[in-house]
Amino acid sequence: MTCHIQSILCLLFLICTRLPAAARPPLQPDNSDIETQTLSEHVHYLTQPHLEGRRPFTQGAALARAYIKSLYQQYRLKPWANRSAYEQPFGLGANLIGVLPGTDPDHTGEIVLLSAHYDHMGQTPLGFCPGAADNASGVAALLEIARVLSASPNPPRRSIAFAAFDCEEMGLLGSFAFTCQPDFDPARFVAVVNIDLIGRYFMDVVKQALFVSGTENYPSLEEQIIRWGQKQNLRILPIGADFSTLRSDHAPFETYGFPCLFFSCGTFPDYHKPGDTADRLDYQAMQQSARLILDTVRYFASAESIEAPVLSNAGSRNELRSIQYALQEIGNHYEQAGFSLPQKQQIESLARLAGQYLADENYTLEKRRQFIAQGLEEILPLLMKMNRSISPDIYRWVMDHRLAVIDASRQIIRDLLHQKSLLLHIPKISCRLYDLADHEIRITEAENGQYHLSVFLQELALEFDIKNWGSKRTRKLQLTETADNDCIGTRNQIIDFCLLKWLSQPQIPSYGRSWHKVLLKFTGEDHGPAFSDWLRWHLAQTGLPDQQQWLLSLRQSDHPDLVRISLP
Repeated sequence: MTCHIQSILCLLFLICTRLPAAARPPLQPDNSDIETQTLSEHVHYLTQPHLEGRRPFTQGAALARAYIKSLYQQYRLKPWANRSAYEQPFGLGANLIGVLPGTDPDHTGEIVLLSAHYDHMGQTPLGFCPGAADNASGVAALLEIARVLSASPNPPRRSIAFAAFDCEEMGLLGSFAFTCQPDFDPARFVAVVNIDLIGRYFMDVVKQALFVSGTENYPSLEEQIIRWGQKQNLRILPIGADFSTLRSDHAPFETYGFPCLFFSCGTFPDYHKPGDTADRLDYQAMQQSARLILDTVRYFASAESIEAPVLSNAGSRNELRSIQYALQEIGNHYEQAGFSLPQKQQIESLARLAGQYLADENYTLEKRRQFIAQGLEEILPLLMKMNRSISPDIYRWVMDHRLAVIDASRQIIRDLLHQKSLLLHIPKISCRLYDLADHEIRITEAENGQYHLSVFLQELALEFDIKNWGSKRTRKLQLTETADNDCIGTRNQIIDFCLLKWLSQPQIPSYGRSWHKVLLKFTGEDHGPAFSDWLRWHLAQTGLPDQQQWLLSLRQSDHPDLVRISLP
C-alpha cells in the first residue's frame, strides 16, 4: 500500500511540475502540410449556389455553419470557455469558435485567435455573389491550419482559438459581438491573426504577394514574416494598421494593445460581385499564403515570449516599399487592372513619390502623413472603386482616429445587440463621434504670457441601416468641422475654455474626451478622465469655491472666446 502511495505521489509530482526549458523533450518531426486539394474542396463547397452566398439569416448560412462545425468536431477542437457548443448566436447571426488547448501550464490561460469570416453578400442587385475569395478562401485556410495544428505531434504552448465570424459584411458585427460577450477577457489574448481574401491578386495584377497590416510596431516580427514569405515564394507587403481600419475582423481587437495582424491579397475588380468565383482562385498561391499564416500562428502559440511593441517616430520603409511595388505593378499592367492611360500616369506619379520618400533618410511619421494625404487624394478614388461612399477626407480621418472609431462602433453594436428581439425592426442606428489626434491640437505661446490654442475638431456622423443591408445605403458617413475652437488668453483662460467646451455637450462622451486630450497636452498634467476631477483641480488653482461660482465668474468675463460658449 505504501509503495502504491509513493508511486501515485511521484506521478502527481510529474504531472503538476513543469519541466524546465532545458529538460523539455525535443520537437518531433512534423510532416503535415497545407493541402491545395483540401483548400479547393472547402472553397467549392462554400460557394455552391444552394449555400446562397452564405448571406446571414439564410438556410445557406446555416449549411455553412454545419460544415464548419463538423470539421471542428473532426479536428477535436473544444468549445469556447465553458460552453457546450461551438456556435455562439448573437441575435443577427452566429459565430463558430473552436479551441485547440495549450499544453504549457505557464501559458495555457493565454490565447492566440485565428479568424476568418464565413458570411458573404449572396443575392444582390448585381446578381448572385458566391464570395470565393471573400471569404471562403479565408475559411478554407483557417480549417486547414486547424487540421494541421490539431494533428501535430508538437502541441502549442498557448491555446489557439479558431473563430469563423458571421456578419462581417454588415459592419464586423460578429467580431464586435464576440468582444462584447461576458466571457471575453482581453487580458488573456496575446495576438489576433485574421484572414480575409487570399488566393487572388491585388487589382488582378500584383501576383505572388500578400499584404500584412499590424506589424509596424513589431519590427522583428515583421522581418520574420518577410523571411517566411520568401520561403513560400511570396512577396510580403507590410502596411500600417490604419490602412485597414474597419476593413475586417481584426479591427475590434486593435484597442486592447496586443498584436492584431491582418493577412490579405487585397481587393480586385470583381470584389463583392458575381465574378468572385471558385475557379478564379490560384490555389497554389492560396497554399503559400496559408503556410505563411500557419508559421505566424505557430510563432504566437509556441514562442517563450511575444515581442513587445516598439514605438518610434520613424515611418516604415517596408510600408513605403510595399506601396511603391504595388503601384508599379498596377502601372505596368494598368489595362488588365481596369485603368485608363491618365489613371496609369497618376498611379506612376505616386509610385515615384514613394521612391522620393524612400530616399529621405529622415522619413518620419509626419512625413508619412503628408505622403498618405497626397496619395489618398489622388489614388484612393481609383483603387477603392468598390467603396465610392468613402471619400478621401473621411478615409483619412478614420485612419487618424481609428481607435476611437473602433470603440464607438463597439458601443453601437453593444447597444444594438441589447435590443434582442427588436433587431430586425430597427430601421437606422446613428452616432456622432469626436476625436483629436495630437497634430490637430496646436499651442503657441506669446512673449506677453498669453497662449494661442487652435483645435481642429471634426464630427463624424455615422448612420447604419440594417433593413437596407446589402444595398448602397447600408452605411452613411459624414464629416463636419466644428466651429469656434480657437482661444487666445492666459493659461487659466485656456483651461477655462477647454473645461467649458467639455461641459457644453455632456450627452456626447467622445466630445468631452476630445477636450480632455487638449487639457492633457496643454497642461502636461493628468487628473483622470472625469470632468469633475479636472474642475476640482482648476478651482483649487483659481481659488473659486465651486462650479456655480466658476460659471458665474465666466459669465461676467469680457473674454470673447469664453462668453460665446453656450451651455445646456
